[in-house]
Amino acid sequence: MGIKSLFKGKFLVLFVGIITTLLCAVILLSKPIFLRFLDGKVYDLFLISIHNTKKSSIPVIIDIDEKSLKRYGQWPWPRYRVALLLERLKALGVTAVGLDIVFSEGDRTSPLHIKQSLLTDLNLNIGFTGIPEGLMDNDKLLAKTLSNGPYVLGYKFLFEKEGLKNNNCVLNPVNISFIDEVPNSNKTSSLFEPSEVLCNIPVLSESAKGSGFYNTANDRDGTFRAVPLLMKYKDNYYPNLALATYLYAAGTNQLIIKRDQLGIKQIKAADVVIPVSPEGLMLINYRGGRHTFPYLSASDVMDGLISKDDLEGKIAFLGSSAAGLLDIRSTPLDQYYPGVEVYATMVDTFINKDFIFVPSWGIDAELLMVLFAGVISTIIFARARAFQCMISYGLMIFGILFFTQKMMMTFGFWLSPTMSLMLLTINLTVIVLMKFYSEESAKRFLQSAFSKFVSSEVVDTLVKNPTKLSLQGEEKEITILFSDIRSFTTMSETMSPVNIALLLKEYFTPMTKIIKKNFGTIDKFIGDAIMAFYNAPLDVKNHQARAVTSSISMLEELDILNIELNKQFNQTIMIGIGLHSGVAMVGNMGSEDLFNYSVIGDNVNLASRIEGLTKKYGLKILLSDAIVKGCEEDKSLNFVQIDSVRVKGKTIPITLYTIYTEKQHKEFEKEIPIFQKALKLYYEGKFSEAEKIFDMLIKEHKQTILYDLYAKRCASLILEPPAQPWDGVFTHVEK
Repeated sequence: MGIKSLFKGKFLVLFVGIITTLLCAVILLSKPIFLRFLDGKVYDLFLISIHNTKKSSIPVIIDIDEKSLKRYGQWPWPRYRVALLLERLKALGVTAVGLDIVFSEGDRTSPLHIKQSLLTDLNLNIGFTGIPEGLMDNDKLLAKTLSNGPYVLGYKFLFEKEGLKNNNCVLNPVNISFIDEVPNSNKTSSLFEPSEVLCNIPVLSESAKGSGFYNTANDRDGTFRAVPLLMKYKDNYYPNLALATYLYAAGTNQLIIKRDQLGIKQIKAADVVIPVSPEGLMLINYRGGRHTFPYLSASDVMDGLISKDDLEGKIAFLGSSAAGLLDIRSTPLDQYYPGVEVYATMVDTFINKDFIFVPSWGIDAELLMVLFAGVISTIIFARARAFQCMISYGLMIFGILFFTQKMMMTFGFWLSPTMSLMLLTINLTVIVLMKFYSEESAKRFLQSAFSKFVSSEVVDTLVKNPTKLSLQGEEKEITILFSDIRSFTTMSETMSPVNIALLLKEYFTPMTKIIKKNFGTIDKFIGDAIMAFYNAPLDVKNHQARAVTSSISMLEELDILNIELNKQFNQTIMIGIGLHSGVAMVGNMGSEDLFNYSVIGDNVNLASRIEGLTKKYGLKILLSDAIVKGCEEDKSLNFVQIDSVRVKGKTIPITLYTIYTEKQHKEFEKEIPIFQKALKLYYEGKFSEAEKIFDMLIKEHKQTILYDLYAKRCASLILEPPAQPWDGVFTHVEK
């Protein structure tokens, strides 16, 4: 197969499909921004469709809501009030309390702080009476509460130098043990490493039993899908607030981290193994929108309206839903999701162990999905028709979506189908456009190739159904027509080349129209001759009769045309037409570069021989018995038998017939029955009786060439009688 043919048709489609697949694979591996953006949106849709609304009863939210602010005053509250709230929670039996609040400055409502401020600002040295010493400093009061309870403080890591210069931060690192799948991997550099920290004042952070950061990791579109569980700061490792609170509730400060060649793979906290990304990010398996978890008003807790049954054994997070204090997060399930509820969701996921995560082999699986989708779709789209492509596309899309959803629901594996879906869509678009262009090119080719040779109806049918056309070649029964101008060489000797060309154009144009009108195909013009065939490229019902009708019409048209040719060129044209029907090879008989839709075969040669015999018989039309047999159903055609012969180069005899135009039939109607009578005597071997009739026909009628041929043949057979039995077949030794 040549290079040109390799890049044609289906091979070009396959080549383009494979190149597109490889490009998409490269894009998948490089993970550009636009792909990460689309991955996020697709992930959101899947999470919305399959998210698990079942949750444990462990996480609750203690809400400093509008009701609490109205009851106890605006935020920030005095630290003693926060201490009272925390003591109340402890008394109600909570296992741990995570504070989604940072106390980065001292409490300015403390009597001690007020006294110092008055002295500094107004030079007033005042004292307080009736206030116990323990209530003079609210921060110390809160610190004492923190030291005696299950409380985990929150703080925020900073990644840009903001000049805080806070060297007194007391944070609570976790103890880490590493398990490396690859020896000497030491892959923790992928963790987030902040430069500064916004922390609680030392008196509080030193007293708290634990602490954790409340940083988020919003995606570029602002949606909160994942959260870092661990960060590295000054050679120590620090947990997220949710993880720190869960660890405290579980009674441990130990994490076991499994690493592979990419980075962190899993974090084991107490009895739960948490799958994370190499950067330590955990996908949040949201249960629903806001208020999925119970919200208890802080004022109700302080007022004793919450019973122990409501909080015993719970893990609580203290935050606020009040206007101006609410930390809003945009999640896949809710645009206005309270930040504090994220921690409740995370702890609930730890408890239920129903994580959503990208497995370590996830990128390999996505790559296989892309390659599989690309190769299969390319093969199918290259072979299928347009509507079949659409059905296949829909089935493959459904298959990928079903597979992705099944993996997510059953195993928690998130294998993004984004690139596979994009590839299928690109392949469908590109390949269908290519097929459309190819089909349009084929239509233009067909129109160009056949519009000059067949009728417009045939061209339209081929354009609509190009499969009906065989360009490779096929054996098919056809009717072949040869037409030749008599004595054209002699005629051309008296004319200039220009006039010869003009005359042929005037002659060929109406003859071509007649042939095409009867659904014939012009094969070629051979000098002054016309070669045409019927029943290809499309099937033509009664193609033998169509060819006969064409022949009669050509003669009738020639009578009219000759009037104009005589005026214009002083010439009168006479033609002979030969017809034969039989099996021949039809198709492109040219080369890859030169199209030639034609017919070849023994029956084509026989049709040419028959046309050549029209001169010997002095007839305008000669046709074979195969034509007559094919026209048996058409009773309007009246054939006249002429001879039984073997043409030059053939051993099998054929019977020749002629047919007359309406004008000719009237002209020869008296002599035709007489000729048929003489021909019957000739076949019976009664040559003397037949000769007399032929001689009479020569003297009294017009078709003298035919009658003279038979008169001479009879005379010869009288002198040299034929071998018996006599079959009446005459063998022509000339074309």
